[in-house]
Amino acid sequence: MATQVYAAGTADRSLLLRRALQADAVVSALSGSAIALMSGIIGPELGIPATMLVVIGLILLPYAAWIWYQASRPAIARRSAWIVVGLNLVWVAESIALLAFGWLPLTQAGWWFVVALALIVATFAEVQFFGLRRSR
Repeated sequence: MATQVYAAGTADRSLLLRRALQADAVVSALSGSAIALMSGIIGPELGIPATMLVVIGLILLPYAAWIWYQASRPAIARRSAWIVVGLNLVWVAESIALLAFGWLPLTQAGWWFVVALALIVATFAEVQFFGLRRSR
């Protein structure tokens, strides 16, 4: 009986991390697809070259698949989860640098697009971080 309680408790402790990784994978796949497919339409509206949007979108697809794979494992590898958190933080840092240094001629819509994506990615990183801490 004690083993069952412990096993259930362990599953509950890693559930936050698993769900955060799954949500990150779904959002990455959906946004990657949308960004790549609509790059010609949204590029000029955002002030981001369409080619850059296609590349970003296509990079997000295998990234999303990898995250989903990690989240679907019976036991989530802590190292892989930390890599996801780190990559999410890199995305946020690059977004801040993009805005701060004006690397692209962003429109107002483009500026808000970058801010919104950075906030979403930062939220995933934060929830994944807490999920990692909780799953110890």
